[in-house]
Amino acid sequence: MIGRRISASSRSWKRTEEVILRDKKINLILVGDPRFDWHDLEQIGYKLVRLAPDIAVQLVSRLDTSAALSDEKWARPSMTVSFGPLGNFEPRRGSVFMNRPISKLDQISMLKHAGINVPRAERFKFGQAYSEDEWGEFVVLKPLPLNLTSKGGTVQLIRTKNLKALTPDRFPDDHALSQGPAMIQQFIDTGEYATNWRVLTLFGEPLHSLKSRAAIARPALSATDEEIESAIVEPKHPKFKAEFKYQDYRSLESDPEILEFARLIHTAFPRTPLKGCDIVREAKTGRLFALEINAGGNTWHFSSEIFAKNRQLLGGKEAFVKQFDAWKTAAEVFIRQTRAHAC
Repeated sequence: MIGRRISASSRSWKRTEEVILRDKKINLILVGDPRFDWHDLEQIGYKLVRLAPDIAVQLVSRLDTSAALSDEKWARPSMTVSFGPLGNFEPRRGSVFMNRPISKLDQISMLKHAGINVPRAERFKFGQAYSEDEWGEFVVLKPLPLNLTSKGGTVQLIRTKNLKALTPDRFPDDHALSQGPAMIQQFIDTGEYATNWRVLTLFGEPLHSLKSRAAIARPALSATDEEIESAIVEPKHPKFKAEFKYQDYRSLESDPEILEFARLIHTAFPRTPLKGCDIVREAKTGRLFALEINAGGNTWHFSSEIFAKNRQLLGGKEAFVKQFDAWKTAAEVFIRQTRAHAC
């Protein structure tokens, strides 16, 4: 049973609800997010109730309060999943899994603690000497604030030995690295054309997988300092958007090793249901590294407005859903999690 938000045309579903309401034993409460299309959650809910008649799906928004569900429904064991802040909604019982932003350095720490490969990283300090023995010949500098990295063009490649002489005035006033604190990170060379993967997972299970490959080759690593520091080493650089078609450097692709690694990343963030996992493969060794995750919930490319144009260029919502049969996969994941955690 889907407890709320059923359209008026879904009369057959309402009849089904009336028949099986008294047989329901467990609640799965989904707190929607403004960046989501409610229809997506309904489609997942419809598949779920067909597969698991013992689970009642309740759709609420962050504007709702707990009174949106009756006392009868709150009497059941429940699990709440929120794809962003809970807002006004305060679950009266049960396990709660919620998306929230996690700082980059906290992410690195949590991934390392879980035994997952990550590049060495820490907060960058101007004027400090960094050892090549510890960091390698090259590092990248990235802004620490999460809001400064979403559009690309913020990753700076530099030789480690040159860091001590680096000063803030080296960057333009509008450059992300001059606007706030930065992170130094070990450079993972993914090859002549910078490549990474973004895998969206729900409780660790992939819902879709995007491969990004730079449209312009980076200079040889034997190049001059000036060439190195002007290198593009991130596949989503704004230059590509201006000069190339989106589908020239991004595609819906999957790789079994990458998907398994994305599943492993979930062990570091078990209370975060939806994760956009950024993964790279080192060209020389084939080793996989987790660069970071998007844990704030702004990763629902199936229907998010900000991704609408690019989604159409890659085949539209249908292509994203079809890749891993996302609605059925999500339903099966929710069934397992609800049966394991509802209380």
